[in-house]
Amino acid sequence: MLHLCTLEDPTQEPTASTIAAAAKGFVDSYWRDHAEFPDLAAAYFVEASVTETHRDDLFLSLEFKQYKYTGGAHGYHDVSYINFDMKTGKELTNQSLFKHYDALIEFAEIEFRKAFTISQKSNINANYFWFNGNTFTMPSSLGFFQDSLVLHYNQHEIASYTDAPVILSIPLDKVKEFMK
Repeated sequence: MLHLCTLEDPTQEPTASTIAAAAKGFVDSYWRDHAEFPDLAAAYFVEASVTETHRDDLFLSLEFKQYKYTGGAHGYHDVSYINFDMKTGKELTNQSLFKHYDALIEFAEIEFRKAFTISQKSNINANYFWFNGNTFTMPSSLGFFQDSLVLHYNQHEIASYTDAPVILSIPLDKVKEFMK
């Protein structure tokens, strides 16, 4: 299933099971929208790339980047990660990468507060962040880049679109104790 670099609505479960089906759905959506709004000013487009960002004996991390324009004031840029178990080839969830995921979340919040100058006593949404319920959460996907754990919050995930993505890199040696 194309779930990370989908060409469809990112808020919906993807329906395409191949790249060709995703591309056809994208083109079909343009022609559907063009029929409804014949004065569309610009064509739709997608730029996508996949980069290997980490590989060791335990897992492989791939970074998916896409920029998509489907009308409106601006396009949408998204970065997500997928991690694979090197022994089984199976996809790893965020939780399955770590034996102490809840402890990792607590540690990541401390690191986030340090990086973005938010005191432990202040609301996590100080400095104009938008965490739901004023509670720190991990990004939708976790990645690894060389020797760091990457927390990449896409635009609109915890801040306004104009604030750009919010990225925190934590050295792997600081999170090894949480990993399986």
